[in-house]
Amino acid sequence: NRSWTASKTLVKSMNPDILSELDNASKSKKGLTDRLYLYFTQLGRDMYTGKPINIDEISNYDIDHILPQAFIKDDSLSNRVLVSRAVNNGKSANVPLKLFGVKMAHFWEQLAEAGLINKRKLKNLQTNPDTISKFAMHGFIRRQLVETSQVIKLVANILGDKYRNDDTKIIEITARMNHQMRDEFAFIKNREINDYHHAFDAYLTAFLGRYLYHRYIKLRPYFVYGDFKKFREDKVTMRNFNFLHDLTDDTQARIADTETGEVIWDRETSIKQLKDVYHYKFMLISQEVFSLNGMMFKQKLFPAKVAENSTLIPIKQGKPVNIYGGYSNNVDAYLSIVKIRGKRENKYKVVGVPMRSLHNLKLAEGIGHEAYINELKMVLTPQFTKDKKNRKTGQISRQVTDFEIIVGKLMYRQLVIDGQEKSLIASSVYQYNAKQLVLSDDSIKTISNAENWDEEILS
Repeated sequence: NRSWTASKTLVKSMNPDILSELDNASKSKKGLTDRLYLYFTQLGRDMYTGKPINIDEISNYDIDHILPQAFIKDDSLSNRVLVSRAVNNGKSANVPLKLFGVKMAHFWEQLAEAGLINKRKLKNLQTNPDTISKFAMHGFIRRQLVETSQVIKLVANILGDKYRNDDTKIIEITARMNHQMRDEFAFIKNREINDYHHAFDAYLTAFLGRYLYHRYIKLRPYFVYGDFKKFREDKVTMRNFNFLHDLTDDTQARIADTETGEVIWDRETSIKQLKDVYHYKFMLISQEVFSLNGMMFKQKLFPAKVAENSTLIPIKQGKPVNIYGGYSNNVDAYLSIVKIRGKRENKYKVVGVPMRSLHNLKLAEGIGHEAYINELKMVLTPQFTKDKKNRKTGQISRQVTDFEIIVGKLMYRQLVIDGQEKSLIASSVYQYNAKQLVLSDDSIKTISNAENWDEEILS
């Protein structure tokens, strides 16, 4: 096609060796880093000067934001380029069109025509904030403020209908804003340590919702559900689209609502409050409990000779495993708690309810609780049945241990509190600690950085 032809022609004229470099990079253990990606999409040239980049010294080059972060918060590859460190330092907070547009505009267009950069990146390179059009301005605002997630929009619709007649505002906050706040104030998010990141994200969302609502009154139709009817595009004029920039600006000690004068950001107090919440050592956590509904056991059929050394599941009722073989790895739909009656004391045990019995149990449950318990006892009885050999006669008899069902249906991840110990049920055999792990900031940083360590360093 036209794009591929243009790309081949451009590669041959600009950097004929780049394809072999790309082949070597693709075979490297390190993979295609952002620097290498930008290097190849720029055909191995500085995006601002057009000078060749030495791929062996690529770490000495900077990744620069085309449109400065003070103008718009956009960390995507569509707003980043690879340039020499000296040129980047000289650019400062300016835009490339002003400084390099005359010399480099044709090269940028060639890259876009060849499909090496997308239209949005070309548009960013060609943007001058001083002469930005009304339509471009609204595009920038929408990209920063409008939530595109269909789930978020659905929830906003539901809440909007529920609180339609109340003085309640439903504010939609984009996930990238939470991410920006975490980056700016070093609130590291690591899902592997604990579940507290959900609560802190919720707090950040509420915090930012209040801030945007009071800080950008004219822009409310972009992020407040139901405000679109009041919107007047011709009344909005802006030259800055990083809506959280003032929160990270050291010179902004306080920010107030322009209508009421209410202080919505006090740098010292607000940052302390955010840090206090981030460092909470105890938060309420709710886990979803669930049952399984699917595969009853592994589908591999084992021969009869295996039955003596392992517990197999009959392939059909009335077909003993020592003759016909059977299946392995029973899957439990959910669990139950039973009380085993002993001579001296009673014991409690968590047992699995096999998936293959689920149909009959559902039928019994439809009849009533008593019918369900009776059916469940029949299902669980084989787990409490064992063969006992008479020492004198050698005769083998089946013996059933007396048990009583205490909890008929125990879901996976059910919270169990035993004294001071809290645990979550993982299976009939395993449980894991329900208490959340709390670490220092330095420890969290170390663990998070370790996830990105090179395998060669670790070895």
